[in-house]
Amino acid sequence: VLKGFPECLQADICLHLNRTLLQNCKAFKGSTKGCLRALAMKFKTTHAPPGDTLVHAGDVLTALYFISRGSIEILRGDVVVAILGKNDIFGEPINLYPRPGKSNADVRALTYCDLHKILREDILEVLDMYPEFVEHFWSNLEITFNLRDTNMIPGSPSSDDSTGGGFNKLRRRKLSFRRRTEKGHLSSLLLHLALFY
Repeated sequence: VLKGFPECLQADICLHLNRTLLQNCKAFKGSTKGCLRALAMKFKTTHAPPGDTLVHAGDVLTALYFISRGSIEILRGDVVVAILGKNDIFGEPINLYPRPGKSNADVRALTYCDLHKILREDILEVLDMYPEFVEHFWSNLEITFNLRDTNMIPGSPSSDDSTGGGFNKLRRRKLSFRRRTEKGHLSSLLLHLALFY
């Protein structure tokens, strides 16, 4: 229905439909009207009944989710690691990574939920058009639960991601060495180890 209206009217309608989110979320405060209209056009409203899985473990994180009503649970295996509700945000800090990551948990609706969803590329596109708003947005966006799988050793804090990038690369390299030795490429391993150290 929305697509049949002129673009200016579409933006006004989207701004009205997403007004609560845009007014209540600290990250959107201080934005120009033009930026808010552009962001509002990119949001999609999602409804989920109880028991509906919104994100599966291993899924590529293509969007940020803002909960406007209801409760969701974050599960790793059969263990509930968090319960989120109104005004909570889940996904990943898009600004810290050049490529989307994969989810480290399942996200399931506990009650009837309404969520605002914005795709990674859409948010980056809008912020690219309004560079003066970028720093304010990322510094004020508080992601309640970071779903990004950081490949860290179990038991270490996965939320402290910003300092873990180098560690993760190092760990991945060491894992690749282990795979090579299992295949019997000892000379290749020795060469890589010599280069590494």
